[in-house]
Amino acid sequence: RGMDNRTDYKRVAEEIIRSKADLVALQEIDSCTARSQHRYVLGELAFECRMYPVFGRAIKINKGNYGVGLLSKERPIGVKNVALPGKEERRTLLIVEFPNYYAICTHFSLTEKDRIESVKILNHELSLLKAKPVFLAGDLNATPDSPEIKALAENFHIVNNPKAFTFPADKPDRTIDYIGIWKATADQCYWNPSAVRVLNAPLASDHRPIRATFRFKQPAEDFFYGAPYLQNPTENTISILFQTYRPSHCWIEYTTDSLLLTNPSSLSSGLHRAQTLIGGQAVCHDIEQKILLDSLEAGQRYYYRVGARELLENRSYYKAFGDTVYSNIYSFTLPDKNTENFAALIFNDTHCVRELEERLAQTAARIPHDFTVFNGDCLPEPSTREEAINNINRVAQLFD
Repeated sequence: RGMDNRTDYKRVAEEIIRSKADLVALQEIDSCTARSQHRYVLGELAFECRMYPVFGRAIKINKGNYGVGLLSKERPIGVKNVALPGKEERRTLLIVEFPNYYAICTHFSLTEKDRIESVKILNHELSLLKAKPVFLAGDLNATPDSPEIKALAENFHIVNNPKAFTFPADKPDRTIDYIGIWKATADQCYWNPSAVRVLNAPLASDHRPIRATFRFKQPAEDFFYGAPYLQNPTENTISILFQTYRPSHCWIEYTTDSLLLTNPSSLSSGLHRAQTLIGGQAVCHDIEQKILLDSLEAGQRYYYRVGARELLENRSYYKAFGDTVYSNIYSFTLPDKNTENFAALIFNDTHCVRELEERLAQTAARIPHDFTVFNGDCLPEPSTREEAINNINRVAQLFD
């Protein structure tokens, strides 16, 4: 029921759609009660928003159920409903598992003792979860300076600004609604606290909604599409190409002594670093990377690795980057001007026929050669950028 005393589920759905949320935590939800005309309220909201509904019952009431709910654009893979204490009415902790994270929705009691006990139960449930990010959202019926919120903050980053009031919706004068992320696995995500908002929705509910945006960081073990590949070698230069799954700031660390690359803090004169600059600024807005190494010595063997930091947020006057990730160590030898002979394998018209490619790769592995050329019609005209990148990396690794 809204602040104008109207029950209007479509109005609530419109607020959800307007927020563009992927995950929505809802409290005080009726399910098939007589007072709501036996309607499956969460299901109706899910239908309007084109999302998956998960209901968590707190109590039976009025020939139906009452509790909390989650709406998600991604299909859940697990659900657990945990009873919480409530002097005035029992409460619940709804834990929903997704492939890459957990979402917890709850509505704490009006009684401080119950809320403190609820935090203890929440902490116990956290100890049973897998090592994935955990997002908490709900009406906790407690202000930021209360003992229970301080206890909650020991294990959770509270991401919304406590000075941005959420209740009552028509004229907010306090914060009792929160979004948090579990500290134990929070390093897998990025969020900008200044971007968290209490939305201007004074009618649809008696609480104002909070909107927070989280970004899952690209895992270090799955950062690059594949191994780097080389292009345009000369006596003194070579280009190194590779792709990252996310836009990133990338560079190449290279040396003639491979031992220098095993010590990330080594900045000796024998370890060099190259990156691509445009107008004096490092390129970090794309997933396709090309870095030129110059002033090299002909005939010299070089060892290199790719360093990268994911671009987590990109604004005109602010950029946020993830942790540094390194590739494996690779090597190349530049052509020597005194070299009289070299061997090249040239392929044409393979047309992405997998069986043919695999047989050719097996044959190529038995033939000493310096480089491989994929000429016309080896790769079909791609329908998407991702298809092109996948094919290039697949062939490059197959003939490595």
